[in-house]
Amino acid sequence: MDMSHNFNMHLLGGLAAASVFWLGACAQPQVAAEAEEVEIVEELVVVEVVGPETDNLDTSTELDCESLALASAGDPEMIAHVGCSGSDFSKPSNEQEEQRKQAKSVRAGLDWLEKHQSPDGYWDADRFMEQDARKDLPASDGPGNLLNDVGLTGLALLAIYGEGNTLSTGPRKDSVRAGLSWLMDNQDDQGLFGKDVGNATLYNHAIATLAMSEAFFLANQSPRLKRPVHKAVKVIQNARNPYGAWRYSRTPNGDSDTSVTGWMVFALTSAKSNGVEIHPDVFAGAETWFKSMQDKETGRVGYAWGDGGGGPGSFTARGRAQEVTFPAEKSEALTAISLLARIFMTDRERFTRWQDHPDYEMMKKQVELIAAKPPVWNEENGSIDFYYWYFATLAMYQWGGEEGKTWLDTVSKVLLENQRMEHDYDNFYGSWDPVGPWCEEGGRIYSTALCTMILELHFRNAEIISNE
Repeated sequence: MDMSHNFNMHLLGGLAAASVFWLGACAQPQVAAEAEEVEIVEELVVVEVVGPETDNLDTSTELDCESLALASAGDPEMIAHVGCSGSDFSKPSNEQEEQRKQAKSVRAGLDWLEKHQSPDGYWDADRFMEQDARKDLPASDGPGNLLNDVGLTGLALLAIYGEGNTLSTGPRKDSVRAGLSWLMDNQDDQGLFGKDVGNATLYNHAIATLAMSEAFFLANQSPRLKRPVHKAVKVIQNARNPYGAWRYSRTPNGDSDTSVTGWMVFALTSAKSNGVEIHPDVFAGAETWFKSMQDKETGRVGYAWGDGGGGPGSFTARGRAQEVTFPAEKSEALTAISLLARIFMTDRERFTRWQDHPDYEMMKKQVELIAAKPPVWNEENGSIDFYYWYFATLAMYQWGGEEGKTWLDTVSKVLLENQRMEHDYDNFYGSWDPVGPWCEEGGRIYSTALCTMILELHFRNAEIISNE
């Protein structure tokens, strides 16, 4: 099957009007606006655009449930939301009220992230609490691993894009500029974002690459961002195992895993939609890897081969300290990552319904596995898994149908009920407690960025392929 990518992907953030979170028609982005002014800000070339996508965007106001971007300015393939313009008053009042709650939640989550951005532009995994506004109140807790500043900065930026913020538009454009400037300042000559910090290196790099690529699209492919994106993609392609996938090593060594490979596919898909040349075997190799890890009977996708990998159909990976607290069998994270990656790699010109996809039966099994493990916030039995919930939400949203709707309704309810919204004046307001696997690595920035992005998905309005 032709694994060429035919979508503009805005995977981890939402996008501005001409973009997608991903996914609009591929090739070169079509921006229905005209470049009017070039502004130099902190060495970033910012292209100001005006037109259908931006004329109606009031960047001075906060995200408001009365202005949900449910229309795409004439682009039927756009699935992201733009700031908040337009409303859908045809929806039942109870659904409008739910969207008001979601909008308030997203705004609060983004406020918390913006307030905890360091003066240098990055999000500090273990010292973000130094940015707390209320020094007279308990400091926000939940530090992450200081080795993950690069990846967390990428995640925070992707969440902020989801409100419609770009280098030149939106109430948080200064945060975008500062974050991207910091990433570029911390990209080495070979293209790697940050330093080589061991197993986390390529995770951090992939997320930062995705954040940079999304910004590149939103800035109408600003020349200042082109070089960082191309250099970053080169690092990813050079790290890929021949005819295969990726794991931790920057030098191909034959070792691959599903989690890292998923992030690489997402970053490269976004880059490809920006016109970056991707080796034709890349997506075919990733597809081969995912298929090699899936159990033919259940559809579950495993982690890796070898010691500790579990092989095909194995449950998601857990660190030794997490195995008891957060049982792997409560998660289908790897199945969700694989399903989402395969959705993005599907040639939409060939298939207009999932039922016509040659792997439909296997993909349907994977949807059923995910649906059977819906989000449950229970700190005692270890059911919380933001990593799983994030990728599953994206996959189920694109799959559509009753399974998709039920999942979205459930995850929204769970996150709204457990966001820190007790006091709008304290240092926790708008964040989510870092409870779950990998939260010791990402901390409160990680949990808040992922949960905010999950809720942002409710403001997008199209699936890439029909489930009818």
